[in-house]
Amino acid sequence: MKGVGVIWDERYISEEFGDQEDGPMYDKGLNDALEYMSVRARERNMRVFVSHYNQYNRGKLKNAWYFDGGWKKDKNVPLDVVLDKFYFNEETKKLKYRIGRDIEILNKPEFEELCKDKLQIYELFPERVPRTFRITLRNHEKVLQKINSGKVVIKPRFGSGGEGVKVVDKEKVFKELMETDKEEMNRGNLLAQEFKDTSGGIPFLDVDGVHDLRIIVVSGNISYSFVRTPKNGYISNVSRGGKIMKVDIEELPDGISKLVNEVDKKLMYYEDRIYSVDLMYNKENRPWIVELNTKPGIKFVDEEVVESKKKLIDDILELI
Repeated sequence: MKGVGVIWDERYISEEFGDQEDGPMYDKGLNDALEYMSVRARERNMRVFVSHYNQYNRGKLKNAWYFDGGWKKDKNVPLDVVLDKFYFNEETKKLKYRIGRDIEILNKPEFEELCKDKLQIYELFPERVPRTFRITLRNHEKVLQKINSGKVVIKPRFGSGGEGVKVVDKEKVFKELMETDKEEMNRGNLLAQEFKDTSGGIPFLDVDGVHDLRIIVVSGNISYSFVRTPKNGYISNVSRGGKIMKVDIEELPDGISKLVNEVDKKLMYYEDRIYSVDLMYNKENRPWIVELNTKPGIKFVDEEVVESKKKLIDDILELI
């Protein structure tokens, strides 16, 4: 049987292997998703092992959980492939590349590194991403002259989940920069992006107001899609109170498929890609790319999208 390691970080799973009764993950929705993945994997002659990234060593997991009628523990588990669900920083970056030299890893760390860099994504898709520039106290006046919107999106160059993203009136950008981490800013890790007004919603999906449309792609094929709307303000990430509405793939206009194909063609160098394209529509009904995300969630959290999450899991297992 093929050994599949689904590896997480301490936001989701304990570094210690205690006697959790309900499963290895802190969140029931993740335990449910991984139970489903385990059962479906067995049908494909694969076994799923769940662990913290610090348990990886030379193609094996020193300790891991697996599901077989209930959650059980095993030691020194050999793996054929790792499904990477842990965060990306300088420490884990080295581990990801090491895993990639030992065995197969999804996604490839080179691909994750590209997608996390919002400046590179803008440079790769300059006609699809709002104008984006590095910004510092020294160059901010020149940068603001290049941005045509009255509001400016200030965001970290790297990161996800909407963390650190702020929408600021143009005249208040200098004040915002004065309150920003100067070291990160001077390293070129702070971006200013042209603001696109999405308050007009997505008429063809009957979505009102601020939103983003997430399209999940598995090796070039759309797996599923949904719309997120914010609790308030402009940030619609579910982790920050956003709401989800499922969107049937059949409801997506041809223009979306064309855009996704356009994006995927530029990413074909990276084999076996699992990612999402986050889009927003301005008042002229034009879609803009917000970001690419290499870790679309599998958690069974909202009945609205549980069946879609199952399809994503099946698509991932088919890819593996």
